[in-house]
Amino acid sequence: MIEWLQTEVFPAAVESGSFGAGAKFLGYEPSGQQDSDISDIFFGTVNVELPDGGQLSERVYVKVQTKETKFYHLSHNIDAHFHNEVLFYTELLPLLRKYDTENFLAGSIPEFVYGRATLGAAPDQDVIVQKDLSLKGFRMTKEKLFLDEKHIRLTVDRLAKFHALAIMCQHENPEAFNEVVSKIKATNLHGPSDGPKQKDPFDQIKFRGIDPLKEDPEYSERLTEISRHCEWGASWLKKYMGPSDAINTLTHGDLTRHNLMFRYDDQREPVEVVLCDWACIRYCTPVSDLSLFLILDTSPELKRSHWDTFLSEYYSALSRVLDGHASKPSFEDLQLEMRKKGVYGYHWAVYMLPAGFETELNHKMENTPLTELFQLLSEAGGPKATEYLTDIVKFMLDHEFIFEVDE
Repeated sequence: MIEWLQTEVFPAAVESGSFGAGAKFLGYEPSGQQDSDISDIFFGTVNVELPDGGQLSERVYVKVQTKETKFYHLSHNIDAHFHNEVLFYTELLPLLRKYDTENFLAGSIPEFVYGRATLGAAPDQDVIVQKDLSLKGFRMTKEKLFLDEKHIRLTVDRLAKFHALAIMCQHENPEAFNEVVSKIKATNLHGPSDGPKQKDPFDQIKFRGIDPLKEDPEYSERLTEISRHCEWGASWLKKYMGPSDAINTLTHGDLTRHNLMFRYDDQREPVEVVLCDWACIRYCTPVSDLSLFLILDTSPELKRSHWDTFLSEYYSALSRVLDGHASKPSFEDLQLEMRKKGVYGYHWAVYMLPAGFETELNHKMENTPLTELFQLLSEAGGPKATEYLTDIVKFMLDHEFIFEVDE
């Protein structure tokens, strides 16, 4: 792999002008490697000679498709991941920058260097190269489960600005925007579909947060609609991953703390955040990003004390960018959209939250027969994960979420 990077990828990247016009490739010095569910990740330094005879050394972060078979591959189109991320950086981001008067994107999106995606024709040739964010002081949070108020407020502000730029771009230049968005590929193999609804056996896992409340007198009589909704949960999830009948924008698609990097001040307070990994971009309701992030990555206490504050701050940031634009939704529209589609976050939390208690869950899933997988996922994270999922259901009921069901 290192030889391939040295002899093919980085010479091609330099020749494309990614390191400046007229630069010549001198070499690549690897400095580390790590593994993820969909990628093999390499760190290193690219050395180039500049036209004036000087030299430039640039530390980079490189993603290539993993050669190992992983559980994630059973439900996701990894070829589409690479395609979408290259599309985002090379076609969508340049469109959005035209409307970015605050230059917000420069500080909140990773700096792209080079990319290649073949959509399955040659997956071993797919690659994405970015500048190493650690050089600017960015790092993953140390929190293992939930983020605190300052991290969340910062992320919600930047997410809103991104959503607003996409809304503005579509309003101002619909032909170009829609043309590029039409190139986005579904990354979830069980994604949006116009076909007939079908029950998914794994929807029964959604009842992990519901069943404990059947004996709770405060909630037992309020479970009918969410139960009916979750019986067909996969079908509703597919719907919410497609365009909404209300508010739509370009979404990140996988906005969790795992795809965020923060920069901190001397008091260790977060002052900037970069939204990473744009492989799951979609055109759909902004609530898909917002509900996933707020439901999965905030503690039960913080959800109950700051939910309305986070929504207000998201809307304030959105409004500042869209000030005076007819495309700006009302706050009431946003609130209703969250009530109607905010359950999207719960649909993912039943799978993702238990992983916060079991660091080896993905490895276990890879080595578990499909016939035993349901039991594993139903018990992952133990009683504490069940308690947190139950609290999410309580929260949705208390905030009068609307659980869509078939008549």
